[in-house]
Amino acid sequence: MIPIAPCTHGMPSPTACTDCMFEGPVAQPTPPRPSVVFTFKAAFDGHCPACNLAIVGGLHAISELTNGSYVHEGCAT
Repeated sequence: MIPIAPCTHGMPSPTACTDCMFEGPVAQPTPPRPSVVFTFKAAFDGHCPACNLAIVGGLHAISELTNGSYVHEGCAT
């Protein structure tokens, strides 16, 4: 879950405050970018969701991200 800062009017978040909404559009917080948990050589063939290319087992190094996905090592940065 994304931590949300309280608004200047004392509400728990700007999206819950009618004063903030009346002042203009309230931007939703952007989720944090997933970070690398660890990197290892792929044991099985797969698919990289970041670049839409194949992951070849025994050939490519892949990284597990904090969101649970696996991508090429180069796509994780």
